[in-house]
Amino acid sequence: MDGDLIETGEVVGVGPGSVDVRISSTDACAKCSHCSRVDKDGMVIVDVRNDVDASTGDAVEVLIPAGTDIRAAVYAYVLPVAALLLGYGAGNALGRLLGWDPDLTGAGFALAGVAFGMLLMRSRARKVLSSDRFRPRVRAIMAPARQPRAESAVRAEQGPARAGR
Repeated sequence: MDGDLIETGEVVGVGPGSVDVRISSTDACAKCSHCSRVDKDGMVIVDVRNDVDASTGDAVEVLIPAGTDIRAAVYAYVLPVAALLLGYGAGNALGRLLGWDPDLTGAGFALAGVAFGMLLMRSRARKVLSSDRFRPRVRAIMAPARQPRAESAVRAEQGPARAGR
């Protein structure tokens, strides 16, 4: 897993098959886009795959796969621009063939190309980036959450003489 990023944090929310993990901000955070929200206590990575059955309060290691940001940038920026240029080129050529104003036809096809590119980006990017290959996952539980002890367990440790006081 060359180039993968490993962060440590605390589980702050649990869902079906996933957790939300709060991590401290590091230098690598400036180049990353995985955190969904930032609060006074750190950054939160939402929907982290939870194969190790981590629960709220656990200290965990999160593995963030390499290449996720690059792939997201391609879908967000390159795809719509490519669709714009292809739409303009196709519209311009069609306008010349049909005797219409090539620039106006190109502009119309460019707008249609951007709309198509955005729809394609939205459906395709969501599918690709949500795949397990690019999804952050809990790699290990570093320290389980501290569970408050039940009152009966405290009395049992104190013994019968002290429990009645």
